[in-house]
Amino acid sequence: MIDSSPMYGRAEANTGELLSIHEPRSPAFLATKVWTRGREEGIAQMEQSFKLLQTDRIDLMQIHNLLDWQIHLPTLRHWKEQGRIRYIGITHYTASAYEEVEALLKAEPLDSCKSTMRWMIAVSRNASCRCAVSAAWR
Repeated sequence: MIDSSPMYGRAEANTGELLSIHEPRSPAFLATKVWTRGREEGIAQMEQSFKLLQTDRIDLMQIHNLLDWQIHLPTLRHWKEQGRIRYIGITHYTASAYEEVEALLKAEPLDSCKSTMRWMIAVSRNASCRCAVSAAWR
């Protein structure tokens, strides 16, 4: 699994270049993120990720820090139906976002929720269990 992001400098470009030299292409699981506001801006950022990663399918596209998730989710669902992406996920790293993350996991059919260990330690044991149950339930 290679988890990248447009925010990680040349990470997507370097990954695309490295994977492209293997014949046949490496079967790496590719994950990246969208982290911008607006539908058109999100589409442009994700299309750039496809281009830099030199792929026509991304395994996991994650909405980073829930930024504009209501806007990006319809695009991601459509692309998943088309086979452009395999899985849809969200990410967040602050404990203050826990309630929004939990509510979103309960309300939407998401495939992945990524957070930091720091965040999981910061939330109460009961809250982290509820988050895990919400994610596993889907």
